[in-house]
Amino acid sequence: MDVHVFRSSFVSYESTASGICPVIASHLAGRLCYGARYSFPTHSIRTDSSSRGRRAEIGALRGNSTKSRRRYSAYARLLLASTSSLFGGRAALYHNWLLHLGPAIGFKIEATQHIAMTYVSKPLFFIHPPKCGGSTVISFFDLNLDRDKFINFVWGGVSQEKTRERFLASGIGGGHDPIGIHRDLKMPLEYCSILREPLRRQISHYWFARNGKNGGVARGVSVSEAEALAQGGELSLDDWVGESCSGKNLFVQMLSGHGRVNRESLELAIENVRQHIPTVGVCEDMSDFLLRLCGRTGMRLPFFIRTNVTEGVPKECSPLSERAREKFVEDNHLDYELYQYVCDEIARERESYGAIYTRAIEAVRQIQRRIDALDNPYIYTGKSNMFGFDENHLRMVREVATSADLSPIDAYIELAQSRRRECGDLFDGFVDAVNDDMVHGWAVNLSVPDKCVPIEIWVREKLVATTLTGNPRPDVAAAGYASERCGFAVRLPEEAQEGFRVKIAGSAQTIRSAGTWQRGWHMA
Repeated sequence: MDVHVFRSSFVSYESTASGICPVIASHLAGRLCYGARYSFPTHSIRTDSSSRGRRAEIGALRGNSTKSRRRYSAYARLLLASTSSLFGGRAALYHNWLLHLGPAIGFKIEATQHIAMTYVSKPLFFIHPPKCGGSTVISFFDLNLDRDKFINFVWGGVSQEKTRERFLASGIGGGHDPIGIHRDLKMPLEYCSILREPLRRQISHYWFARNGKNGGVARGVSVSEAEALAQGGELSLDDWVGESCSGKNLFVQMLSGHGRVNRESLELAIENVRQHIPTVGVCEDMSDFLLRLCGRTGMRLPFFIRTNVTEGVPKECSPLSERAREKFVEDNHLDYELYQYVCDEIARERESYGAIYTRAIEAVRQIQRRIDALDNPYIYTGKSNMFGFDENHLRMVREVATSADLSPIDAYIELAQSRRRECGDLFDGFVDAVNDDMVHGWAVNLSVPDKCVPIEIWVREKLVATTLTGNPRPDVAAAGYASERCGFAVRLPEEAQEGFRVKIAGSAQTIRSAGTWQRGWHMA
């Protein structure tokens, strides 16, 4: 997905008369947030979008004088162009300057419907662990983008190709899928995710299952065997938590991509956070997560509509026994380590921004309290995931947000954009066979397809052989990958006969069936 910002190129003027309107138009039309109406005492600038492209219209407001009734107008097509995030970020700053300093010169913004300018250079995939506030996060995307832009992934079966097409067209999506969807799509992605204190998430899932998933079961939403037993009252909270029915070490599973996890999986999950999931938040502080996500993507409204909160959870103390609690903590110790690592990294990132972050998050929390005070038809329902949020409700929330002072938030976003780092390269590949002391396979750098991939053979902790991809593999290109010269073949030394692993040099990313191999057999 290209980096999109808005610029202007004037086509014509209806009047060449001198005056403030054409001057302002020529200077600002390409720098204002479209979907807004900007008004002088005698003139207005209205930006909008249409099926034929982006357009800015400058027209006179009605006044008492003859001069004020004279109509100056100009039309500007706001061209979608690729440029740096720093240039694009100025649109929000111009908008904010007009919002706060404009009244001093008789300039005001009558109404604003902000559509975000995003600077994500690759499609963004939201890894959504169950019962971590993911439905609420989706409301953030709907507030910043068109309501149908976020694609809920339904991966597998007849809908797989349709989901893929919609996601590639939109560039924003997510689902209950672990890291690795880039392999299925055969293209590089950027990931984001959100975690939650593991025991709280487990308990929340129990009560969610117990009440029929906020009416979802009655609407035909699928349930697991454990969820069905919980809804029928045949599975107690102790049983659910003690057996980790909502997933054991689920966060490590989803952020490592491993189905069965161990210490190595935790290390891979942490490395993925460092290299491929630059924005990870915690459900306990949704505003912080969304503010940092705005800093990463360039979206401007770090707000949400609280959605799909479990209804009917007992208000009294949980009847969870200490035995079940201790067993859960022991069984899920890898998740606790990952959760703590993320919390520590968030604290370090906040500290690095100092007062700029502090002022921004205070502004976010103040505006979010105003949003929370609105009537909310989605708080106890997951229908928004199926049918989206009502556009009128989204518009009402946007109006609350954009009527406030967003300058501290804009300042943080601008600084975060200037510090934006690129993610590590993503790979895919396969070890096809081991025979006659040779390892055969292929590997593709999805981020830079023409770049050769360095392959290493390891025996325990010792590097024993290396090679580069470059052999012709037309079958790989025919399968939809962007590179044909991606094959490799490397001879094994004698010491590798009793067991070895295939790795990509300098990356925690692995290729499929990479090891361990023994005597020509893959030890899965």
